[in-house]
Amino acid sequence: MVKDWLFEGRVFHERLKPFNHKFVYSLFFLRFPISKLKELENRFLSFDKFNLFSFYSKDYLDGSERPLEEKIREVLINEGISVSGEIYLQTLPRLLGYGFNPVSFWFAYDKEEKLLAIMSEVNNTFGDRHYYLFQNFSDYKKITTKKVFHVSPFFDIKGDYQFSFNSKSVTINYIDTDVGDSFFTSTLVEDSKLEYSSRNLLKIFFKYPFMSFMVMFRIHWQALRLFIKKAQFYKRPTPPKDLLTKEINR
Repeated sequence: MVKDWLFEGRVFHERLKPFNHKFVYSLFFLRFPISKLKELENRFLSFDKFNLFSFYSKDYLDGSERPLEEKIREVLINEGISVSGEIYLQTLPRLLGYGFNPVSFWFAYDKEEKLLAIMSEVNNTFGDRHYYLFQNFSDYKKITTKKVFHVSPFFDIKGDYQFSFNSKSVTINYIDTDVGDSFFTSTLVEDSKLEYSSRNLLKIFFKYPFMSFMVMFRIHWQALRLFIKKAQFYKRPTPPKDLLTKEINR
């Protein structure tokens, strides 16, 4: 069975207000069924221990070392979602023990492979985490939710996020609800997929040898560029009391 769990793509970011600021980066990511987590391990990727690539359970959800499947199913059940099918995680692994995931996505299916829910798990550089949960996704193309979580010191906590998903991309628009315009748009595009294997992981490593480190570097580099452009700075607010926010429209 071919395991199409390894992907290459690009991420596009563009700030639209009060001035234009945009950039594009290439990257790789994994999207795999969490029930097959043991099959993910090989000579170059390990779970909960150091390797060329690695996953740590504590990097996700409640930060505990409990099994990932147990944790995500618990979150979904608490929201009234009983998942009879597979749950996929789309994320960046640690590279040489280091990693930072600005956003990971969980896709939950029923036994007929119908999409039941999508959960976006967002992290900021202050160590905070928040979940945006979307249900009944097949009933609409765009999903709106309130922006409640501090990600960038150059954006205020106001307005809405509008998420759009398809088989090859995820787009997030940050909407100024006062006038209905976008502050910011970000798109992750899948360009190609590779069969998951030790050989292809090694190829990816040599193609993106410092990607995990560059994620954090680029965040601060773009922040410096915004500071030079005199973008308004907002202090980090107290994180929201509730860790999970649902969509507005059904």
